[in-house]
Amino acid sequence: MENTPRLKLRFGKSVAGVIRRRISYAFNLFCAVYGYMSTKDEDGLALCYGAEPNAPRDVVLTAGYVPRPRSAPAPAPREITLDGDTFPEAALGVRFPCFHGVAGTSPDWLGEIFEWVSGAHEYSVQERDSVGRVPFASTLHGRYKLDPAIPYASVAMRGLNRDLLAKFGGDWPSHPLSPLRHEWALAATHDVDFLPVSVTSSLYRLSKNVAFAALGCRDFRLAGRIIGRGLGALLGGPSLGNCLTRMIAGEHEAGIRSSYNVICRRSHPRDANYSLDDPSVARTLNELVQQGAEIAVHGSYTSLEAPGRLQEEYRWLADKGFPSVGGRQHWLRYHGPSLFEELSRIGAWYDTTAGYSGQIGFRHGAAFPYPPYDFKTEAPFPLLELPLGIVDRSLYDMDKTGRSWFGACQRVMSTSKQYGWGGFSILWHDTVFSGAHLPMQLADLYWRLKRPEDAWMKARDIAEQVWPRYAQAGLLPARKEPRSSAFAISGDRDGQLPWPNPDPVAVNAANAFKVD
Repeated sequence: MENTPRLKLRFGKSVAGVIRRRISYAFNLFCAVYGYMSTKDEDGLALCYGAEPNAPRDVVLTAGYVPRPRSAPAPAPREITLDGDTFPEAALGVRFPCFHGVAGTSPDWLGEIFEWVSGAHEYSVQERDSVGRVPFASTLHGRYKLDPAIPYASVAMRGLNRDLLAKFGGDWPSHPLSPLRHEWALAATHDVDFLPVSVTSSLYRLSKNVAFAALGCRDFRLAGRIIGRGLGALLGGPSLGNCLTRMIAGEHEAGIRSSYNVICRRSHPRDANYSLDDPSVARTLNELVQQGAEIAVHGSYTSLEAPGRLQEEYRWLADKGFPSVGGRQHWLRYHGPSLFEELSRIGAWYDTTAGYSGQIGFRHGAAFPYPPYDFKTEAPFPLLELPLGIVDRSLYDMDKTGRSWFGACQRVMSTSKQYGWGGFSILWHDTVFSGAHLPMQLADLYWRLKRPEDAWMKARDIAEQVWPRYAQAGLLPARKEPRSSAFAISGDRDGQLPWPNPDPVAVNAANAFKVD
């Protein structure tokens, strides 16, 4: 980091305070992703936002960001053509959407980064789907017919970096410098939605899966295969019960270290069939930990319906001997800031919920981890979002034949490599590997996608390795020891990792996100 460029952001006197906070967030995020040193020192190269240059080496940025009430949706973007080096999709006729600035000016790269990563548009959406989520049709992608597989915030970062390269040239990096111990990595995660705790519950789940395939999806071939899989198990074939054992063995052979998200509460029919009090569940989780897996929290269906419910679930899992530092919401069920507010109070390191159900790609345009933005405090939440890029069920929803699955996943993964160093998450449910839920080809796809040169890591390890980079950029607080031994870290690592300060007030008091 000593030899990397030192950048500072300078605002004009007429730039309002709220704009300064938001553009500073985008600037610091850019520095964190590319590995630049965000500084306020005089020797830093100045990027001028709404300000006149003071020196020949100053870079004048387009200042077109316009704040709006959270109840107002994003305006229709103007589409511009970018050069093929900045935006390879331009060769296919794709144009870059600009939500800020006016025609005839270059893009406000920082404004576009903020628009996407902050999720500002979704705060205006009142519609909810049958699960209580923001429907895809109402998101930026759905509303303006944009391709989720294109990480638009990452594109904007590359555009800004190209402008800097054109100004300074020399040895400036043309590609983001990875904070990970690998050139490219993703977080491999599994949501444990079912465990074979009894024959009765297994038969009930099998019946539900058959009904889902036949009536919900009109996929009678899949329904027949599920029935055949169940009969095969009854007649002495591979058991449905040792699915997780086979998974962890396969991951060990493939060099995959993954996270398993566990549901801790049964208060809704859409929650899991198992209970943390069941001894067989404890044995299963212990086996996963012994094999090097991470145990994380799969926030139950109702975990965000009252303050403190999600915190209870983290505490319950810790009380059973499996303390967690992050996880994902069941059914990807969240909207607005409530999830991140709860996780901040808990002291979680990370979340992996921000993705689409029924689509794959980058919901907030980011092919990288990021601290979610808190519009109440106009500062980042003190945790990392590892955006959810690929979901097994979404692949099935998009194409029940399976012919496009590999290509679609390869596109998301190769795009991430093209624009950066990864750090997003993927999700394969445990039930997919049993052959009694979705087509078994989805389980085969999981193994096919892993290349020897790629690192598939636990979500916790991604968060641990990138945290210092984001803290240096002023987006996250410095770590400190856990406030409670109940949240000591589980798994295969000796000792305790340092813990991020979970109190947003303390973060602000420590000047973790200062703006001049």
